[in-house]
Amino acid sequence: MTAAVPNGTGMTSSDLAQATRIARLAALLSLDATRPFLARLTRLDVDPEAFCTSLRTLIVEVRREAEEAKRAPMDFEARWRAVVAQEHGEATVASLWWFIANVYFIDWADRPQWNGWHLAFKIATHRPIEKRAFANALGAAQREVFDAFDALERAEELHNQIDAVRQISATDWDLDIYARRSWDPESDTSPPFREIRDVVSLWAFRDVMGSIVGAVDDDGQAQLTALANGLLDELGAYRPHPLVSPQAMMGVLSS
Repeated sequence: MTAAVPNGTGMTSSDLAQATRIARLAALLSLDATRPFLARLTRLDVDPEAFCTSLRTLIVEVRREAEEAKRAPMDFEARWRAVVAQEHGEATVASLWWFIANVYFIDWADRPQWNGWHLAFKIATHRPIEKRAFANALGAAQREVFDAFDALERAEELHNQIDAVRQISATDWDLDIYARRSWDPESDTSPPFREIRDVVSLWAFRDVMGSIVGAVDDDGQAQLTALANGLLDELGAYRPHPLVSPQAMMGVLSS
């Protein structure tokens, strides 16, 4: 059992970290700037307008309560679940919280396995010797995998869409969120667009890993995993544990 930390809330450090992630994601999904990307970002089958409207109503309500009580309510996540269930159904609640647990991330340390694999592929595709080694491990799937990885790295459609959204004047709601969270929509290294880009890329990379699982046998996956770990060792890239196989990645998506 994780003990509560002395933060005045009675919550554990893990609870606080989860609450922070949930609040940050809610802010991101509430933006007018995020709306064109909502389906690609979350893979939810919802009406973006209705989803955003109900979320904003909850955020405003929680802000008002916080101002009156001089402290933030501790039940935002439960209330957001209830709102999503009421407006969009329990299946959407399950899909959204699966996304939160398994795909959404803020930085490298949130998803060291997925980010580690992505980095290994990125480096290998730019080094002829390593690319040949990866190709040998991938066997007949090499062209499909490399083409898919190249497409997700270029992400031309996504970058063009982000550029187009940046040309539109930010709404008052978005400006307020940017100010409250110190987000810079003109920066490629700051939310909201960095997180949109990174999470959409992770979804695409997950699809690449799925194609590897479907086309490469256990020996090929073991060879590929050893090569990827060797590259990350060379780079000194952070990961609390060695990379696991693509098959294990697709079975344990929260790694």
